[in-house]
Amino acid sequence: MKIKNVSSFTHTLTGIAQWDVAEFQPVRDHKVRIELDDGAVIESGIFEVLIQGKSEIHICISTQAGCKFGCHFCSSGRNGFQRNLSHEEIMGEISILTQVAACDFFDRIMYMGVGEPLDNFSNVVSSIRELLGQSPKYFHNISLATVGIIPRLNELARLGLPLRMVWISLHAASDEKRAKIMPIGKSTKVKEVVDAAHSFAKVSTIRTWINYMILHDFNAVPSGKSSFFEPFIYLSTAPSIRDTVHRH
Repeated sequence: MKIKNVSSFTHTLTGIAQWDVAEFQPVRDHKVRIELDDGAVIESGIFEVLIQGKSEIHICISTQAGCKFGCHFCSSGRNGFQRNLSHEEIMGEISILTQVAACDFFDRIMYMGVGEPLDNFSNVVSSIRELLGQSPKYFHNISLATVGIIPRLNELARLGLPLRMVWISLHAASDEKRAKIMPIGKSTKVKEVVDAAHSFAKVSTIRTWINYMILHDFNAVPSGKSSFFEPFIYLSTAPSIRDTVHRH
């Protein structure tokens, strides 16, 4: 992996952003911008947090330069899609973050930076396997976020990787609204995504979240409609979408 340039900046959160959740408090974050030798640019994040009073370092990594899925609330695909990162580039990205953070091990690794991890399936899976081979500490401490590419989600479930969590983006309760903010919604229906999440959680036993981001005057939960989310609640190792929504 050839690196043309690396730049970063730090944002201290102590005393600025205080969460209501006592078990989790952000301390500071570092945004890292990496320019590869072909001009492709990726961004990563290092997050220092307190988990039940214990200091931990989490990272968020990119898997593609740009993104082809074009979700309207995400800047990853604003300049279009350039290319997948190779296995070596993903591992090199993590290596750079260890240098920036001055540590040898991350408490949690999240594949939810620039790009769609399941659209770069083989390289993402091989990098996860390499991390698991490096240290047993990474077992159940690697997570992944996806727009919900159902065939790949099914394939991931069958691999049996010891992941911590998988987040599946929904962000609307109707096909019409989801398609307006997530182009993948034009080909994948809400019910299909929810059914795939249910199946993934059951087959993989990985803790599975359906992400639902409230957008002002667009997809808010109707007042008094507690049944609004009933189609999204499933029995598994996953928390219900009701819990997820009320925290964001």
